Amino acid sequence: MSVYAYRRTLATLAVAAAFHAPALADEAPAVPAEKPAAEAPAKKVEAEIYNSEVFKTYLAVVREITPLVDESDPRATIQALTTFDFTPDTKQKLAKLFGNDKPLHITATPGDDGGTSVDFMLDPLHYDSEDGKLHADWTGITAKSVYDKTYTHVETNGHSDAFTLSVPDGKQMAVKNITLHGSMRQDAAKLWLGSVHVDADSATIGKPAALVSLSGISAKINILPVAKAKALDIEYDTAINSIGWGSEQAGPVRMDVRLNHVDEQAFVDMKNDSRKLNVQSLSPEERQNQSMQLMMRFGMQALARGVGVDIKNLSVQYHGKEAGITGHVVAKPMTMVELQDYKVASKKVTARVDVYVPMAMALDVATTIFSQVSKGQGSPGLTDDQMHEMAKSMLDGQLKKMQSEHYVRVDKDVIRTTLEFKGGKFLVNGRNVDMPTFKLPAKAAKKG
Repeated sequence: MSVYAYRRTLATLAVAAAFHAPALADEAPAVPAEKPAAEAPAKKVEAEIYNSEVFKTYLAVVREITPLVDESDPRATIQALTTFDFTPDTKQKLAKLFGNDKPLHITATPGDDGGTSVDFMLDPLHYDSEDGKLHADWTGITAKSVYDKTYTHVETNGHSDAFTLSVPDGKQMAVKNITLHGSMRQDAAKLWLGSVHVDADSATIGKPAALVSLSGISAKINILPVAKAKALDIEYDTAINSIGWGSEQAGPVRMDVRLNHVDEQAFVDMKNDSRKLNVQSLSPEERQNQSMQLMMRFGMQALARGVGVDIKNLSVQYHGKEAGITGHVVAKPMTMVELQDYKVASKKVTARVDVYVPMAMALDVATTIFSQVSKGQGSPGLTDDQMHEMAKSMLDGQLKKMQSEHYVRVDKDVIRTTLEFKGGKFLVNGRNVDMPTFKLPAKAAKKG
């Protein structure tokens, strides 16, 4: 991968963790609830993070480094980064927060074969906000990118021991033993294609009394050219060996999805717009809004030129049983005018998604939820067997109702259903279901 792409990947991991740790913890499986009054609103927590000195300093660093990077010219980028120094103002911010005004070190060494080896090091960083509500620790990063003599192929390997974050509402996030490998090549259009693979041994998210733990985390992205077309296929493959909460555990969890025939120009435009956004001085709200608009524009450009999604494997195992989803979505090319008209656009989109859940797994999940809700509400005197029977009774009743209405079918003790969208109609297990119509916001459709 390119020098900047690697630095951006690692930095984004940390900042994304800061943005989303509160939300991730809020979506964790049910556990005995704390009193609502003790919960800080998610928006307030996000605002405190966005307005923190550490986040403002991160933005200052990004604004200074982004203009140095030209992904079409690795030689120039390496030269710029290895001779770069932060401005006095940013150095002052870094020294105040971390006691270190130059935590990022980049050096380049010529190779015997005519290529270049680029070494990255981010010093260990520790941060405590003045009010004591926000804490972050990073053990640092070491990485190496090796370019061949043409500067069109690069292999990158990186490692960090641990990253921890505590946010104002008391939630915590910790990730341990993070490794990264990238293998990228530059095509004739100066676009970097190839794969990036990030692993982590473990992660924990949530409040100390209700932590969700993940182990064996693996995330891969692979960008492939489409032959004889200015388009890309993008593969996302994420796996988690186990997810634990309280006394419960699920896993492995798998998400294997492929975007087919993504318009290359839309992809390039998104990257360029992202770079422009990075160098702007914006309020947190403005930055968030413009980021959303950027993603909307990318989505609209991709839809306008036609795109497909293959859901190869979305699955989770629980108590040794697996539930999952497979399917595909195809959108034919359409104009922006057609995209604004739901009736027209919907007839150019087809989709089929198959869902399967073993009966035994559904009962286990229902029993666990029923048990945790009952305990959280302080319901007295129910044994595990009684809660199991009550959950079974409720599940049987719901399942019979859904079968009688032809929304699901049961095949060899597996609950199945098929969701389809074709000709502007939405079908559940072959039964037509009315869908609300909508119109795309005008702002999102302007650029395309």
